[in-house]
Amino acid sequence: MYKKKIIGIALIAAMVSSMTAVSVSAGRVGFDGDDTIDNYFENHTLGIIGDFNQWSSDIAPMTDADGDGVFVGVVKDVAPATYSFKVRADGDWNDSWGEYEENDDRTMNSQTNCSITVDETADVIVMLDTNGDDEALWPVSYFVATEASKYGIVGSLTGWGNPDDASYKPDFAMYQTEEGKYVGIAKDVAAGEGIMFKVRADGKWDSSWGVYDEDKDSTKNGMDDNVTVNLDAVSDIVVFLDASDEDDELWAVSYAVISDGAIVSEDYMGKVDDGEDEPETPVAEPSRYGIAGDLTGWGSNPDYPMYETATKGVYVGKTDALEAGTYQVKVRADGLWDESWGMYDEEKDSTKNGFEDNINVTVEAGSVIFVQIDTTGEDDEVWGLSYAIVTDETAEPDWQYVGKPQKEEESKPEESKPEESKPEESKPEESSEPDASVPVDEPSQPEVFETKITDYVYFDNSQTKWDEVYAYWWHTDYARTYDFQDNDWGIRKKVNEDGTEGWEPVPFPGTKMTQIEGTDIWQIRVPFNAHKVIFNCGFTDDQIKGLNPADDPSVIVYQTGDIAFDAAENAGQVYTVEGEATPGRGVYKAKYTYKTGAFSTYTGVYAPEQIGEAPVVDPSNTEEPSKTEDPSTVVPEPSNTQPSQQTQPSQTQPTQNSTQTSTTTPINTGDATMPIAVAVVAALALGTAVVASRKKVEE
Repeated sequence: MYKKKIIGIALIAAMVSSMTAVSVSAGRVGFDGDDTIDNYFENHTLGIIGDFNQWSSDIAPMTDADGDGVFVGVVKDVAPATYSFKVRADGDWNDSWGEYEENDDRTMNSQTNCSITVDETADVIVMLDTNGDDEALWPVSYFVATEASKYGIVGSLTGWGNPDDASYKPDFAMYQTEEGKYVGIAKDVAAGEGIMFKVRADGKWDSSWGVYDEDKDSTKNGMDDNVTVNLDAVSDIVVFLDASDEDDELWAVSYAVISDGAIVSEDYMGKVDDGEDEPETPVAEPSRYGIAGDLTGWGSNPDYPMYETATKGVYVGKTDALEAGTYQVKVRADGLWDESWGMYDEEKDSTKNGFEDNINVTVEAGSVIFVQIDTTGEDDEVWGLSYAIVTDETAEPDWQYVGKPQKEEESKPEESKPEESKPEESKPEESSEPDASVPVDEPSQPEVFETKITDYVYFDNSQTKWDEVYAYWWHTDYARTYDFQDNDWGIRKKVNEDGTEGWEPVPFPGTKMTQIEGTDIWQIRVPFNAHKVIFNCGFTDDQIKGLNPADDPSVIVYQTGDIAFDAAENAGQVYTVEGEATPGRGVYKAKYTYKTGAFSTYTGVYAPEQIGEAPVVDPSNTEEPSKTEDPSTVVPEPSNTQPSQQTQPSQTQPTQNSTQTSTTTPINTGDATMPIAVAVVAALALGTAVVASRKKVEE
């Protein structure tokens, strides 16, 4: 590797000296490019639009008053019918979210509307979960508010629950949105000063929650902890209760006041962190660049932020202290995989958007990795990275440059001196006839390889007992899945309308796995460069949409959650689910998901495949029978109507557990770095066809 001196020493020194401080998280970036997700909603609003009012305008603003990243909107008093709708930003169609579209791997600007059926007049509650790093996949969820929880909204707006009060109303119902989270709406509250409310359980005063009282460190059962609002006009108050904390003394109440279709005010009334454990203020605002890789779960966790140095266009960042091991590192922009940079690839003359250009860094326990990107060059294809491993905060970083090597200065040629002319030695003329004394190499023949146990990933179906097991793979850089139709990457090729080649997604549920005979284990070839996988029982969302397990338990289908995958680490491992599957919501009640599980080393039996072909004899080298040969010993050639000897079934007996079959379709291995794939490439280079014999396993 080449060494390159870092620019911006003052910033580096400051960052090194703060190695023990809590790291600062760069905001998730989305939409306009310069907006982070954390500040986007300070300048933009979310609303619900659809058949509820013939798509004329946003009918219900959405609020995240409790700050958990899930925006909630309530469409009031919806009459019985089936409705289509979407969530959108700023009352226009630049950014909207609907049903997930598998082909485009998106909910953002999806062309598929959400749909809900209301059987009797009720409220419809809609949520947009903005916690994911990729806004293109933010899920929309929704339900008809018919099953009230035990919690309700009570206060001066209901006569405090006293039937003898002239202003008495029953507690406004609250509904569970997720485990430990509840929402309700106090409708059409009259204008006035000092309007008060609380949340209570079971319509009684045994347990109630309001504003956090610092003196008693509680929100529960206080005499002076009512939430108080002033209303200038008739308004709705959306109220949240966060009951997810184990200590119900600290359950938090939040609210948003909505008037004339807009959020007038919103506030969180729970305990506010005192700031003692807040991260230190960074040297500067984080840039659009961040450090990502397997040390961040390839985007599952926020990127480590990078900051501009004293030299404009040069950015540097650092990781937390790491455990001992080898880490893959890249730099990407905006928290997305549209633009990323790694090691220089000489063949494509680029550091940008490579699939195999991750920087591999091996560190000792407690080490911190510093990374720099130099964006001063006009060609972003060759922006260079440097990295340094720091174990001692007082040591000067030893920077390793992994960008395009700089050309060495060419040495001046030595002055040539005239050589004394010498008579040329006469050489014998080369003969055009081959030298019979030099042996001619016979064409090399491809070898036959049998796959290894580590060429596969396995799924333990002993708990799930699915009839079939499918694997749906994808890569976090792009919405592609894998089916091994065309190559070792497993990405399906297609020919575009203009004649160019491209790739097309493989639809969910993905590729069917192979059951290992006599076991509950299913196997599939390792897909090179996949980052995520969902194991499932083989049904699409369209097949289960609208099915209700309460009416017919047989309609339930199962899958795992999104599982992080690394070919190098998980090859030869088996995935086992843990715990019970949780049901879906909305129109996907029939989809049950195992949200937890783990990979472990697989040591059982597997179904191997053979790759390669037997040596082929060149028929041109076959000598004709001698004219003096006894005719009775000459074997007649087969007629054209008979199968050739090469296509006749083999006389050898099949193995006990499998039957050999022949195909002319190349069989791709999962990891192109494995010996099997090397053999396939070598065979193709020799101009030979790759023939695979797959052992069929009876299921």
